[in-house]
Amino acid sequence: MAGSGLSDSAALLAHVEAIGFDLSSATTDDERLLDATERARAARFHYDLHRRRYIAAHARIRRLLGERLNLDPAQVPITRTPLGKPILAIPSSSAAAADDAAPEPALHFNLSHCDDIGWLALANVPVGIDVERLRDLEELLPLIQSHCTADEIDSLIPLPAGQRVAAFLRIWTRKEAVLKAWGTGIGEIELHTLHVGLSGERIAPARDPERFQPLRITTHATDTMVVSIAALTGQPPEISLRSLD
Repeated sequence: MAGSGLSDSAALLAHVEAIGFDLSSATTDDERLLDATERARAARFHYDLHRRRYIAAHARIRRLLGERLNLDPAQVPITRTPLGKPILAIPSSSAAAADDAAPEPALHFNLSHCDDIGWLALANVPVGIDVERLRDLEELLPLIQSHCTADEIDSLIPLPAGQRVAAFLRIWTRKEAVLKAWGTGIGEIELHTLHVGLSGERIAPARDPERFQPLRITTHATDTMVVSIAALTGQPPEISLRSLD
């Protein structure tokens, strides 16, 4: 997103709030909050389970954003970037002139969900979040070889089998969070070329530094899940996590 003002975001002290919530039920009131695009997307799901989770997640997004913006949840102006990342729409009265860079939203958000678990990140800079439930993975070695860099593979293979899955999911969520913070399209950056490692906070892009700017990433693990958060900022972000359910 060259010329989008993200370099200014990288200089900010980032404040990120990550909120976990349950997606096991959705009501007609939830569905009424969705806009026409979201309702059309919900209607395309073949399975009721996936439709319910989608409605529950997007209604929760609208309620949480509505609280922050002091808006009716149904009136929260959500749009998408050309590459499909949901963002808050900028009111036309504050839009930049055609020959200027487009303004950045004051509030950024990103959603991740796994089964009936949803997590929403709210931040003052572009943000990405990814969650995975800790579980057994079949054919783990091919997954590692196709989605990890050579250095990441070298760090994963020596681990005991019981630790390898959790470590791989840690790397996986970190990669996904980074790509979501950058707002890339599907397949634009292949995962096996993006090095994030098991630890460390600062991630620098290997190419196109104007668009893919440095960011900070943190990972939080429990006995049941791994959550990674990436924020476009040059300084360690202030991060708080809380669960609503």
